[in-house]
Amino acid sequence: MRRGSAPWPRDPRTAAPIDHRAGPHAALWSRECLIATPTTAAPFPAFTLRDADILRIICLYAAAAGLWTVFTHYALAGQFTDLQQFVRADLYKDWEFVAFSAWCLFVVLRRESQRAAAIADAGRQAADALRAAQARLSVFIDHAPVALAIFDRQMGYLAASRRWIEDYRLDRDDLLGQSHYAIFPELPNRWREAHRRGLAGEVLWAEEDRFERVDGGVHWVRWELRPWYDGDGAVGGIILFTEDISARKEAEEARRRSEERFRRFMDHSPTIAWMKDAEGRYVYLNRAFEEHFQTAATDWLGRTDADHWPADIAAAFLRHDQEVLRTGRSLEVVEETIDADGGQSVWLNTKFCVAESADQTFVAGIGLDITTRRRTEETLAHQRELLQRLFDHLPVLLVLWEPGMQRFTLNRHAEGVLGCGPTRRPVPSTC
Repeated sequence: MRRGSAPWPRDPRTAAPIDHRAGPHAALWSRECLIATPTTAAPFPAFTLRDADILRIICLYAAAAGLWTVFTHYALAGQFTDLQQFVRADLYKDWEFVAFSAWCLFVVLRRESQRAAAIADAGRQAADALRAAQARLSVFIDHAPVALAIFDRQMGYLAASRRWIEDYRLDRDDLLGQSHYAIFPELPNRWREAHRRGLAGEVLWAEEDRFERVDGGVHWVRWELRPWYDGDGAVGGIILFTEDISARKEAEEARRRSEERFRRFMDHSPTIAWMKDAEGRYVYLNRAFEEHFQTAATDWLGRTDADHWPADIAAAFLRHDQEVLRTGRSLEVVEETIDADGGQSVWLNTKFCVAESADQTFVAGIGLDITTRRRTEETLAHQRELLQRLFDHLPVLLVLWEPGMQRFTLNRHAEGVLGCGPTRRPVPSTC
């Protein structure tokens, strides 16, 4: 289990881990966005003038009207001596006030109405943005390529992806709100501790981890957990990503067992065996190879014949290897090597191709040590030549009959005496 930046998710532009506490991702991982769904999000309420706002406007209007009436009345009273002219002027003044105040009231109410409309529009836009973010989040969670679940601080389910439901065989309808520990009581203590550390703000992950279920099944998972934050910047819970790698682990284990069986078989073979890549670098040696040449496989792996053999021997090996790669057919060839003590060994080698993939081919070989047989053959050939010379040069008449007495061989002296010509002929009827 590790702490720090995790393999996923990261910013696709900078490859940096995404910080969910700020920036455009804050709304995506907010508590409201995590808990609500597009179908449950309430519409933004329409804006209306509050009673206090209406009372404030009425009071201002009443105060202005009263002050205007009183002051203008007394101002006009001192300017007119004729009562009729005073009344007309006072009425005219009052109508002016009504018109002016109506216009002012219109301006004030229009401004308040525009402010109310702007606030309502901003609220609708915010509600639409929230619903859109919730819809995107819902699609992201449901179709995430890995198993994903979101938890609150009590490890209760807030959301889970389809892959999570399928991997752990859960019931989607009854999942939300349930405790993770009630659904998985067999969770090991190391995972519970990781959850506590995640709720404290840490980011943790493991490339492979063994998980034993209550029913005895074993899962291998790759997981990561990271906290998510609410609007105040406090940890609201954790997001848990998991990937079931059981099939991959089983394949790796099967391959390991197969390689181990192959290695044991080849290590007990009396013949030497090896394998090289297309560039001639050794990738495998069996134990017989190491024992015969008194070396270790680590000294050969990744190196070529030119690093170990004299130039003429390495060139012969390379020529034969390339022929096998070019033709794709096996090749049986006699090759020679130099032993650790300086002696020479002769090998009857069988080389063939091993294609691991369309673009990766190896040259494998099995070698039988025929040094003793070659020396025995050379000794027999030498002795046969000596016997032939002795047989031909003895000054006596020698006749060698083959089994069945149908053919015979004469030495040179017998040929001269009998005048029979070539050796190894049918028995003459005159003999």
